[in-house]
Amino acid sequence: MNATRPGFTRLLSFWLGLPLLLFLFWAWWDSTRFLSLIECQRPSDKFEFSSFMGRIQVGHYPTDPYGSTKWDFDHMPLSKLRFDRDMEAAFPRYLTLRANSLAIAHWFLISLYAAAWLGSSFLWHRRKLRLMTAASAPPP
Repeated sequence: MNATRPGFTRLLSFWLGLPLLLFLFWAWWDSTRFLSLIECQRPSDKFEFSSFMGRIQVGHYPTDPYGSTKWDFDHMPLSKLRFDRDMEAAFPRYLTLRANSLAIAHWFLISLYAAAWLGSSFLWHRRKLRLMTAASAPPP
């Protein structure tokens, strides 16, 4: 590669996308060791966002119609929790849809993000190279 052609790693989108990819890998690693939970309970329903056992889960559940709105944040080790027999370890099913919740595997999110990020970076790099080649060509 000569000095006039920009390298793939010189793209700003490449370096801006790298921290998010590292965060997704850290979140996956953390979910195999801890349960992270954000919960908002209102008088009629409860919204829950959790990350555990290699997946991210979003849920909406009905609750007691009386009470006030409260928030709950937890980050506890998995060794203190009990799990159903169908829970998988670090590579759960890519998508689990239940009546009140949706769970997406971390490995699936990372795969989707990496494919979109690297694909768009590659296409942008290819476009820039094509424009540079067209600009350096002698006029007809």
